[in-house]
Amino acid sequence: TRVAFHTVSPVDSVTILDEGGAEGLLGKGDMLIKEGDIPNRLQGAFLSDSEIDSVTDWIRSQAQPEYLFTHDDLKKKVASTNAGGVASNSETPEMLYNCALYFIEHGSCSINGLQGQFNLGFNRAQKIVAALEQMGVISEKNATKPREVLMTVSELNELFNEQ
Repeated sequence: TRVAFHTVSPVDSVTILDEGGAEGLLGKGDMLIKEGDIPNRLQGAFLSDSEIDSVTDWIRSQAQPEYLFTHDDLKKKVASTNAGGVASNSETPEMLYNCALYFIEHGSCSINGLQGQFNLGFNRAQKIVAALEQMGVISEKNATKPREVLMTVSELNELFNEQ
């Protein structure tokens, strides 16, 4: 589904809808919606900025916000990220542990192997490898030789029990 409100030029309309037409709309909620081949013209609800401001002001006046986390929580998160531990990656400790265990059991580190074993995309697998490198589980990337696994299973268990 594609939705286009008034555009300045036919080129903008073609970018949105793959065809012209949105440049001739009237504005104030006049829109084209394209589901399939033929666009349909509809009238969407138009709210002025002052109407939006008064609604949001009224909602804000009803109660104090309940935040999911505080500023101090964010500072602790950043501190743990900079510390380089298990918490320094958006991956769960279980996922990092399982990936590290996979590398230890196979005796080598391969992003492609990680992708295949855990059904991961390249970027996520690369981030996991970088996190394991930062934790000291695998060696740094070297252009002439593959990464080495630097820990045993018992050392890995100690690392994750400390974290």
